[in-house]
Amino acid sequence: MKMYEKNNHVFWVQIDSGLLLQNVQTNYFIELNAVQGKVWEYLDGTFSEQEIAKKIYTKNNQISLSQIRTEVTATISLLKQFDLISATSPKHGNQRK
Repeated sequence: MKMYEKNNHVFWVQIDSGLLLQNVQTNYFIELNAVQGKVWEYLDGTFSEQEIAKKIYTKNNQISLSQIRTEVTATISLLKQFDLISATSPKHGNQRK
C-alpha cells in the first residue's frame, strides 16, 4: 500500500479558497482548492490514497466517493509532479481510527 508524506522543503498557508503551497527549493507556488487541501492534510505517511478518499467522503458526503477518489488521485499526481510530496513506507506505531 503506497503512502505519501509532505516534503520538508514545502511551506503552506491557508487562504480563502483553500491552501497555497510553496516548494522553497524551486520557488514554485501552487494553489489547492478545498478538496485538494483536505488531501494535503492527510499526507502524513499514515494513509493510502483509498483511505484519504474515504476520510474526506465521511466528512463531506455531498460529493460522491468516486469523484473524491478521482480528485485524490489527481491531487497526489500533481503534488508528486512538483516535488511537494514523496512516497513513504507506512509509519509504525501510529494508531488510526
